[in-house]
Amino acid sequence: MIVDGAAGERLEFADYQADFDRHFWAIGESGFWKLERRQEFREPGHDSWEAFDRGDLAGSLRLLDQGRDAMRDFYRRAGFPMRRARVVEEPLIPYVEWEMHALRLRAEYGDSTRIVAAEQVAHLEPLPELVVLGDAVMYEVVIGAELTTEYALRHTDPDVIRRCRRLIQEIYDLGRPLT
Repeated sequence: MIVDGAAGERLEFADYQADFDRHFWAIGESGFWKLERRQEFREPGHDSWEAFDRGDLAGSLRLLDQGRDAMRDFYRRAGFPMRRARVVEEPLIPYVEWEMHALRLRAEYGDSTRIVAAEQVAHLEPLPELVVLGDAVMYEVVIGAELTTEYALRHTDPDVIRRCRRLIQEIYDLGRPLT
């Protein structure tokens, strides 16, 4: 297991969001690292995803485009490196295709995403969804039966955080730039 049995603190979704927001703006130079493995995910409350879910891809893409100013402001405010390793399986399913549009927009403003073929990480499976915020905290995000974030396990042990960041970096280095 990636966290080697380290006991994380379970945070229900709302508590996870609040904790994430509190730590996010204090990340610093070590940056934001995210490993995305799931091929399907639901994002209720995200207007572009909701349009996509209704089958309105053109409207979904318009909504993404309309968010450019907010996206630009977000990345300017953050001011620290943001890196994602996005594992994909082929053939791409519609959710992943939609997500590539969202990730491409993020890349325009400072997010660095690398695409990694599932075959490249097969020897590491099963891979969790991981988010590392600087040196302070790492979350193992647990996706429930409804394909939404159910809860997260928060880890603050520096060794666990370093180990998980190193894993994400290794997977990231295997990938191709999204752009």
